[in-house]
Amino acid sequence: MKMASSSSSSSSLFGFFFVIIVVIVARFSGAGAEEFKVGDEAGWREPPEKDTSDFYNIWAGKIRFLVGDSIYFAYNNDSVLAVDKAGYYHCNMSHPYATFNDGNTTIALDHPGVFYFVSGYPDQCKNGQRLIVRVLALHPPSPSPTGGLPPSAAAEPPSPSPSSSSAATLVPVAVFASTFVALVVAMVTICVAH
Repeated sequence: MKMASSSSSSSSLFGFFFVIIVVIVARFSGAGAEEFKVGDEAGWREPPEKDTSDFYNIWAGKIRFLVGDSIYFAYNNDSVLAVDKAGYYHCNMSHPYATFNDGNTTIALDHPGVFYFVSGYPDQCKNGQRLIVRVLALHPPSPSPTGGLPPSAAAEPPSPSPSSSSAATLVPVAVFASTFVALVVAMVTICVAH
């Protein structure tokens, strides 16, 4: 009788730890990455006069973008240009990192830093059709041994990566592996104790 009870509790513990492991794997495999539609229902368009020139930055300011997320631009008769900081502030489209004009553009936010986007039409850019996206790392970067600036502050980020599928993610393998090993050891210890 006691043997059946011990077997039943071991099975319950195994099931519990299996669920925990599945949750951890899902979290660290990028399953938590999100795709955000730029401007929500409004999409990517010139903001109406009643809206401020910060229409898209107000939208972006309400979202915490993380590495692995993506942004989706939906637009008609327009384009999206990924530009540097000066290109953003001066609506200068002469040297974009990338130009998109397919009406459905997904940009993978594959590294931390600041991304700048503008409309391909100068007047629309000047009237507020531009966006700054600040992307946070999944984990804070380790401090530089020389005390220098982090890479994102020292130079402009590389051009964003267009993506038609889910965004690329960073997988913290060491964290996952150590958590997995700790859970397996705990499970074996509890099962042996019963």
